[in-house]
Amino acid sequence: MELLIIFIVITALLLMMGVEVAAILLGLMILMIALLGLTVVFFLIHAMLLLKTRRCRAVLKKVEKHPKFNYPAAFYEAEGEVYPNVFPCEVVLRNRLYPVGKECTVRLDEKRKTVYDTNAFVCVMLGISLGSLSMIGVYAITRVLFV
Repeated sequence: MELLIIFIVITALLLMMGVEVAAILLGLMILMIALLGLTVVFFLIHAMLLLKTRRCRAVLKKVEKHPKFNYPAAFYEAEGEVYPNVFPCEVVLRNRLYPVGKECTVRLDEKRKTVYDTNAFVCVMLGISLGSLSMIGVYAITRVLFV
């Protein structure tokens, strides 16, 4: 909400200073492309980290707040230790996606002491593909409108 107010104030100030609306819209589109690019880079980094993991069997032990990051995370027991999932738990359908006691296959990152479960893997793949497509789409719209 605060970001929206900041954007409105900055836009109002730019309009008062005589900046054209087209230039403001071009700036917003460039900002959107940059933010989508950062999102794709974030998921690409996780895809590279996934390459350094290994598959193992694990049992979902609990879903609770991550002690380090203060978001709800799934904790899996693999090879005698309990590891948190890299990404937060989904709020919707949590009982179906994370049934406690379920045995599953995870990707274990021993260096970072975390796991990538199936949902995290899907998030990484969808993040790369949908983020890239969105960035390309916003870029194409920007080229059509402003060139």
